Amino acid sequence: MCSMFRVMFAVLILALVLVLTAGSVVHASALQPPEGRKIRVAVVMTEGAVVIDYAGPWEVFENVHIGKGDMGQQMPFELYTVGRDRQPIHTSGGMKPGMTVVPDYGFADAPAPDVVVVGAQSGDDQLGPWLRKVHEQHALIMSVCTGAFRVAQAGLLDGKPATTHHASLQRLANQYPRIAVRSSVRYVESDPLILTAGGLSSGIDSALHVVELYYGPKVAQATADYMEYQGQGWKTNTGAGEPKQVLPTIPLAYRDHETIWQGTFLPDYPKPRFLGHHDREEDIGQCGTWRLLGPFDLEQGHASIPGLAVNATRVRRRPHHVVMLAYPDVQILDVTGPLEVFSRAARWMQDHGLRRDLAYRVEVVAPRAGAFATSSGVQLVAERAYREVTSADTLLVAGGRGYATARAQAPLLAWLRRMSGRVSRLGSVCTGALLLATSGLLEGRRATTHWAYLEELKKSVGHGVCHDAIYTRDGNLYTSAGVTAGMDMALAMLEEDHGNAVALAVARELVLFLKRPGGQSQFSDHLAAQFSEDAGLRELQLWMLEHVDQDLSVPRLAERIAMSERSFARHFVDGVGLAPGHYVRQIRLTAARQKLEQTDLPLQQIARRCGFGTPESLRRSFIASLGVTPGAYRDRFRGAARPAG
Repeated sequence: MCSMFRVMFAVLILALVLVLTAGSVVHASALQPPEGRKIRVAVVMTEGAVVIDYAGPWEVFENVHIGKGDMGQQMPFELYTVGRDRQPIHTSGGMKPGMTVVPDYGFADAPAPDVVVVGAQSGDDQLGPWLRKVHEQHALIMSVCTGAFRVAQAGLLDGKPATTHHASLQRLANQYPRIAVRSSVRYVESDPLILTAGGLSSGIDSALHVVELYYGPKVAQATADYMEYQGQGWKTNTGAGEPKQVLPTIPLAYRDHETIWQGTFLPDYPKPRFLGHHDREEDIGQCGTWRLLGPFDLEQGHASIPGLAVNATRVRRRPHHVVMLAYPDVQILDVTGPLEVFSRAARWMQDHGLRRDLAYRVEVVAPRAGAFATSSGVQLVAERAYREVTSADTLLVAGGRGYATARAQAPLLAWLRRMSGRVSRLGSVCTGALLLATSGLLEGRRATTHWAYLEELKKSVGHGVCHDAIYTRDGNLYTSAGVTAGMDMALAMLEEDHGNAVALAVARELVLFLKRPGGQSQFSDHLAAQFSEDAGLRELQLWMLEHVDQDLSVPRLAERIAMSERSFARHFVDGVGLAPGHYVRQIRLTAARQKLEQTDLPLQQIARRCGFGTPESLRRSFIASLGVTPGAYRDRFRGAARPAG
């Protein structure tokens, strides 16, 4: 009897464990890279593929560096696109004119993948059988947004937990009742070889999670930092677009660098004059940081948004023409991220009765019409050469490693100069600012770019460089920092065109949790460490960044890297470009700045946690480096403070 009771008790415990773990299947172990080759990532693209669904994960995998071997070995992922065949497809629901992509392979001849990315798309009758085949071959399948419907259609989610875009959760549950639909998460591990992610930017979190499974949290964090991606969903797996009571806060800086103003705008409050619609004052420059997510609700396909009623009259007018200048080896997310903001806004406004036609018409142009390869290898299609374009409303210049070749083309620079006087708004993403600078369009203006190119931009712009901005606005000129910052800038433009409430609603549609209380300086130290050429030195720098409160003297660091003090000091200068002591002071100062900007910690605790020891030592360092005391710095530059700790 006692033995039977023990058996029954064990069965009950086992059943309880199964119930508790049913909602989140956990990988038994980290994923193992294949031997002798790179990790193959196949990105599925059929007609109507949503660009940001695949561009986000693509940029994640492309920007992973593991710090072992030569540069080719340091980049462990091999990416390619797969479609029904190699014929061009139209992205973003087929909106034309828009972006066109050419798949690298068809389903019949694609190499066997290790990871498959399935974003929102119309699908194809060959997709389901192909997904089942690669899943049987132990490929990890990750869906993004309503790509979960394509995976479900293949029969791979029956009896498993899954998620999708928050607006489609009920539809997924209704259409596939055998799926245990999960909400309020960024992604779900449906089984050890299937990940389903929420809408759009959740795909970035899901991809970073895959990187973490392969190479650990440090590599995943370094990748997020390089992309200037501040989302924490890949770590916390929380939040999937439900309304949050967080009001938009936009820090502004006047061009004299002296007056710092910060306020909170309710969607239905009048904006200050320099944030008004179509304002073009030249004496105001904006170094902006979007803080999105506001109080609004979408229910049964109708908008209920504070402040939106005043714009609710259906209007019909010419679409705002957004032209994106791209070129070979452009960064794909620099192109697709901002254009997806405008494309999604156009559809959202039409769907919710604010426009009869599309509010925006997006177009990609390049040196020549036709297909061209981005730096990631994905081929985009320019419907026209830039020379054919003589007018536009907004002209954006993308960045990427091909910028150096592009800015050496005199006809292109001359075209930019001509177009600058014909457009109502000119902007750049990432290193696109260097093309504008070479064209002479940034003289006397405020501008920014990716943190790694700020010094190069400074050669052209001088003191006009805004070092710590996510994006800048100077009259009708916008420039943004690297990669994901382009979407912040596009949302700011959308707010300028159609108001705060529309921008907030579109941000929710895109699942963009862009709460950025700091600028791009928060990324630069980790990124500089990531790209040190010496693997051992890179590891040491990462350790230093994570232990600024510890003994970082030359003897201690030399001991850690197993070198003599003299050899270490020489090696460090050769590899980093700074003496060890100078580098230590720099990273400690940056750590202290971040705590002053983002916390309410007293100066004594900040001094101790950042390795200065005493408040007086912290004060001397701030005055010597920045010309202000820590207290004055906090008063001037702090955003909305986070809880102490």
